[in-house]
This record gives sequence, C-alpha cells and structure tokens, in this order.
Amino acid sequence: MWSTRALASRRRVDLLDFADLDPCHGLEWMRERFGAGVTRRMLQPTVNGLFFQDVAGGSAVLPGSLVAFSARGPKAFTLRGGLGSLTSALAATLDVEYDVQVERVERPGSRGGAVTLTTSRGVRNAGAVVITTPAGPSTAMLADPTPDEAAVLRTSYSSVVLVGLALEERLAAGELGGAYGVLVSPESSSPLAALAVHSRADPAAGGEVITVMFGHDAAQRLMSADDETVRAAAVEALAPVLPGLPGRVTDSHIARWPEALPYLHVGLAAAVRRYRERLPVGSAVLLAGDHLGLPWSDAAAFNGRWAADRLIADRAS
Repeated sequence: MWSTRALASRRRVDLLDFADLDPCHGLEWMRERFGAGVTRRMLQPTVNGLFFQDVAGGSAVLPGSLVAFSARGPKAFTLRGGLGSLTSALAATLDVEYDVQVERVERPGSRGGAVTLTTSRGVRNAGAVVITTPAGPSTAMLADPTPDEAAVLRTSYSSVVLVGLALEERLAAGELGGAYGVLVSPESSSPLAALAVHSRADPAAGGEVITVMFGHDAAQRLMSADDETVRAAAVEALAPVLPGLPGRVTDSHIARWPEALPYLHVGLAAAVRRYRERLPVGSAVLLAGDHLGLPWSDAAAFNGRWAADRLIADRAS
C-alpha cells in the first residue's frame, strides 16, 4: 500500500511513485482517508486554489502527492524575479530560436534518419526532437501518434486568468489577516481560486502587487474578454475583503492560460508507464510535456531530464 511516510523521505518524487493511487478517484479517496470535514475545508480549497481544479475530476494521485509533500514540513520557495528567470538563464547558454511555430513533426522513414519539422519559417530537420508543449499543441503538431502517445495526450487542463493589481501603498499589517496568500473554497460564491500578496512573499520588494487568480469556470468566461473587463472583475471580486480597493489600484497586468495545469485523470499514471516502457529504442521523437508528470516545476525538470537521459542512452547503445 502507498505510504505517505516512505514517499516523504524521497528526494525526488515522480508521477509513477503514486501509481497505487492511479485507479482511485480523488474526492472519494480524500473523504475515505481524511473525512468529509477536512476534505471540504482544507483539501478541496488547496486543489482549487493551487491547481484551479475540482478533485472530483481527477484521480487520487494529485491529492496524494500533496499529502506526501506536506508530510515533509516543507517551505515553498520561488526565485526573486519569477521562475521565468531560470528558463531565461538556461536559454542564454543555448542556441534558441524564438517566434518560430512548429506546425508538424514527422518521424524519419528509417532508423537513423532525420525528423522533419514544418515550421512557420520553413522546413527544418533534426536528429531527434523532444516535445515539451501541453497536450493540445503536442497533439496538433505530432503526425501519426502511436497508441501509447495518444493515451498520454488525452489530457484535459484547467484554465486560469491571473490579474496583478499594483497598489499605491502596501497592505496594512491587519489586512487579509496578515496572510501572504488566501485559498478560496470551490463551494463559495466567489469567482476566485486564490490570491497572493507580493510584499509578504518578498519583504525586500518595493511597492505592492496583489495577484488575483480566477477559478477555472470564471477564467473560461473571461478568457476572451478585454483587459478592462478582466481588471474590473478582479477588483469587484476582491473589494469585499479589501474595502476601498478600487481607489488604491494604480496599474494592472493580465495573463491568460487556457491550458494552465493538466488534470491527473484516473489511469494517467498507467498510461505514462506504458509510454516510457514501450518507447522503442532509438526513438527520434520523445514526449516530455506536463501531461507526463505532476503539475509543478520539479516534474517539468524531471521530464526533461528523463528525455535527455533516454536520448543519451539510446545513442550510446
């Protein structure tokens, strides 16, 4: 049986470490293990606020991995300047081409041949290709996916709209109870999933920004709305807990992610295992997108490392 304590002692946790939970539905598993009260008041708001998802729509893998993470007594960290600074630093050491859309990826006709990529700037050839885009774009560009590839690409996503509201002054110590972040219950009438206060995450930061995160349903409604409408909706949703907010906002920035985070649906871990184990030796096309792992940055790094190790091992054999 899966053990929270055993998994909590591991330095790296892969999606397949939770394969025992793969057949279980998340909501049923949480209620059975923790009771209806803890599930409703703690676990459901956590999944909703961090992943913009309803636990009833996925397997027990996601809440199970969160429990394992929490058992470590963790502290959450990010990079000053955002996680994008990490990818920018990595890209600075590589030959990266921007603003090139890959429209189609075709496997070589024989072992050792080149992969053909049809792009917005013409045809390119490569010895091997690692596809790291979400399931939708990966499906659109990959010609003739195998059954194992198709199985892991049948992944649905939660949507999110984020609104950064810049304020004239920092929040007062007592506002929002002094909290850095707030998770919103999916049972509430609020369209929000969560919010975060920048100055409380980074006391050295100047000014103040509140990041307002809309839940999946609200995000889908607002996805095509203009920026002014989205900003007004964010201020309106936050105003009940921050009186006078409309007059305090000086600027805003909006980000829309139609495919924000993948659902870990029942059976996904088994599909990932089959894909990895049955991938032919010397395969010139590898999937390493977020549909192959847990929905956070550590899993993205692991998927990339797995693909790189596989390519190196294949070429050494």
